[in-house]
Amino acid sequence: MVSSNAGTPFADIASTGVDWWLQMYVTADRSATLPVVERAVEAGAGAIVLTADTPVVGTKYDDGPSVWDAVDPAWLRVNFPDPRSEVASEKATDLGPQDIAWLAHQFGLPVVVKGVLHPADARRCVDAGAAAVWVSNHGGRQLDRAVPTADALEGVSAEVGAAAEVYVDGGVRRGSDALVAAALGARAVFLGRPPLFALACDGEPGVRRVLAELGEELEESLRLAGCTSLGAVPRDLLRHPATGRIPAPPGV
Repeated sequence: MVSSNAGTPFADIASTGVDWWLQMYVTADRSATLPVVERAVEAGAGAIVLTADTPVVGTKYDDGPSVWDAVDPAWLRVNFPDPRSEVASEKATDLGPQDIAWLAHQFGLPVVVKGVLHPADARRCVDAGAAAVWVSNHGGRQLDRAVPTADALEGVSAEVGAAAEVYVDGGVRRGSDALVAAALGARAVFLGRPPLFALACDGEPGVRRVLAELGEELEESLRLAGCTSLGAVPRDLLRHPATGRIPAPPGV
């Protein structure tokens, strides 16, 4: 998953042979978004991830420099024609279903909407043509007191059903977390901090290690839960912590 604000050219990422998607922060001036997505499409991006939950950057209270103050200017939005322009940095505050339809029609790639926490919003995204919705609160670092993704996931999954895939991130630290997410209806989980911490500690070998360990933990959790695959994880695997009741399957 590569941010539109990435400090590496898309073509360089594509040259590694990796499968990748573009995580897009749509700009207020949509014309500034077009060349970035075009470059991503030319470099083989497999999907467009429309980030819908960050029209503005949440205030940070640590009194330190922001990442934009500390980063090497040569790494700043290198995939924009004019990385330092205000047009490149100003995010759209009027995102809506029309942007999902626009991106899908304009570029012909699946559109995933990231930052969905409410079933009604998930339904609006799917009705507008989203191939998937991604339950995320941006790592809990934008809007304080945002609902935890583990609490939002089941309702979103039940609303979407088989109409689109559902993904989730937020607090995934063990393979068993992925098992829980699957039981709540997620098709996949995404990681943010763990691979970054591993990269900082041990570079590429560290990232490989953390991904391998998570995979091993997930496989063990599946076996102990009696599941032959992620697709075989039943929705009644979990019990509600307060009532002890097994959640009803979707549609019931």
